[in-house]
Amino acid sequence: MSGNYDVQQVCKNGHQITGSYKMCPDKRKDFCQECGAPTIIACPSCDKAIEGTQIKARPDYSGGRSGHSGMVPGGPLMFLTTVLIVVNLILGQKTKLWQPFKRLQS
Repeated sequence: MSGNYDVQQVCKNGHQITGSYKMCPDKRKDFCQECGAPTIIACPSCDKAIEGTQIKARPDYSGGRSGHSGMVPGGPLMFLTTVLIVVNLILGQKTKLWQPFKRLQS
């Protein structure tokens, strides 16, 4: 794989399970939820990992201070993160509410 990519997990029939196998282990599945086929993360012929989601470097907002996460206490990103966590807790399920938030980060 060229560049910095995570590993993709697919079923043997080609359905995508996750493009972030390493970064999001909670999304891993042993079998496809669509067709029931077993899942793989590497090419069965050459054993090369299947290229997943590109891992992008996050901007550094620390101003040179080490150990600073870039989220200013009370800042807009922290507020948005808190709102999305609360909404997920209220709904009691994992939803795709994080997709718009991911676009804000890139």
